[in-house]
Amino acid sequence: MENKNGNENSQSKPVKQYFEWGDIKWIQENNDLKKSKFLIGHVTLLPGQNQEEHNHSGDEQLIYVVSGQGEQWLNDRYNSLLPGRIYKTPPFAKHEVQNTGKSPLEMIIVYNIDKYDINQLIPAENILDNFYLEDPAKIIDVERLQKIQDKFSEDSYLGIVIKDIKGNLLTTPSNIPEFCKIKEKNMEKCFINKEFDKNDIVETTVYDCCYDVKRIMAPIFLGEKLVGTITCGPVIIKNPNPEVEEKIIKEYKEDGDQLLKAYNSLRRVSREQLYAIIETLRTMSNSIVETSVINFINKERQERTFQILKEAETRSKLERTLVETKMKVIQSQMSPHFLFNTLSVIGQLAYMNGAKEAAETTFALSSLLRTTLTKSLEFVSVNEELKYIKDYLFIQNKRFKDFIKTDIDIEDKVKDVTIPFLTLQLFVENAIVHGFKNMQKQCELKIKGEFLEDRIKLSVKDNGVGIPKERLDNISEEIIKSSGEGIGIGLTSLKSRLEYYYGKNFVFEIKSEYGNGTEVILILPINRKKEVK
Repeated sequence: MENKNGNENSQSKPVKQYFEWGDIKWIQENNDLKKSKFLIGHVTLLPGQNQEEHNHSGDEQLIYVVSGQGEQWLNDRYNSLLPGRIYKTPPFAKHEVQNTGKSPLEMIIVYNIDKYDINQLIPAENILDNFYLEDPAKIIDVERLQKIQDKFSEDSYLGIVIKDIKGNLLTTPSNIPEFCKIKEKNMEKCFINKEFDKNDIVETTVYDCCYDVKRIMAPIFLGEKLVGTITCGPVIIKNPNPEVEEKIIKEYKEDGDQLLKAYNSLRRVSREQLYAIIETLRTMSNSIVETSVINFINKERQERTFQILKEAETRSKLERTLVETKMKVIQSQMSPHFLFNTLSVIGQLAYMNGAKEAAETTFALSSLLRTTLTKSLEFVSVNEELKYIKDYLFIQNKRFKDFIKTDIDIEDKVKDVTIPFLTLQLFVENAIVHGFKNMQKQCELKIKGEFLEDRIKLSVKDNGVGIPKERLDNISEEIIKSSGEGIGIGLTSLKSRLEYYYGKNFVFEIKSEYGNGTEVILILPINRKKEVK
């Protein structure tokens, strides 16, 4: 234990404390805690009264019954208290005493401040080594901490404040005495709002506040990282000094009498009691740490288990979708209307212009169908995807008589990167089917690919009719919910495939202005999360 800024008189007078149930007169105190930690007191418990359940967190106690009769509960075990007998209360025990007789129950109590090494209560290894914590204080169970704090404050008749490393309150302060409230009202920094230097908080420390008042501060560590502090007090170790009382009256004038009354009501403790409080604070600190760490690890394990189950469900759902897609690939990627119109074009060309253009169109269609059937479940290079798109556009231009002007600008490094098959084709098809619908001007389509360090950026832009804002919002919502209608179905399916292969590590964006065209942007990592089996 360290004492900051405190010089105490080695002589101390007996201190008598009064309670509703009786009183304690401390008849022996020890000034040097390093040599001995014994404290002797004379307890008077009035008839019909009981000392409510309290904790002996940092001390053990011997009770010698002088006169009277009573009973005690020690960790829920009952004993009669009879004159001439000695009873022992071990450290970290719950204790309650009651006077069952008609005369005062007189007892001599001997406190021995226990020498347990609190650090041994928590495993030495840092069990957080396998977990990353951006803000360790966030894992503390504040609700449970508040209950522990309130209970300890109630048992010890002391105010308690718990803060994080930045000085912000982690809990609501408990049992703050009137003395501190008056000082705070006068814009003074009491122990509630007093700042601290985190470099000084390495062990439980006693600090001077004011007017011989002390406060005790204990650090809260997670592993080797300081995450907060527990401050307890205020207490007076020795009897109030008349000079201090005069100083209070003189300095506070109007509030002097009120502050003096509050000052005299502060708890008075011996040095041994103070040490017991410190040990209790250390126990409390480690209890907070242990509980918070266990809760954090359990939560992390639950989240990881849920993530694994979710991935398995997503994988199973995608596999079912891919099987269905393979069986219906021609229908889903090129509608029956497209096939019908294409065949009609071939017939017209064969009739009007001979076999050459009909043969070219037929070859393009054949290549399109062959690629669709053989590559439907695979990753292809951007270059292979472009060849497919060119065949598709060739047929569409024959249908619309070169009404679609295409500009393809793909960087060479992008062409070798693999992407899910029919990714760009879906954007191109949507532009032609929806964007160029009822267009009276030249239709323009721009396909662009850029290399961005460990990613590629692909975009398909048209000068079509665009998408009304309300419809664009609906499409975006359908894609997010993984359910869509019309134009949203293909995009929703694509998003599900991208999530499977890339996780959340991709960008999928649709920009559109009604009457001014649409641009679809896709940014993909070069290395995907999942490999194709």
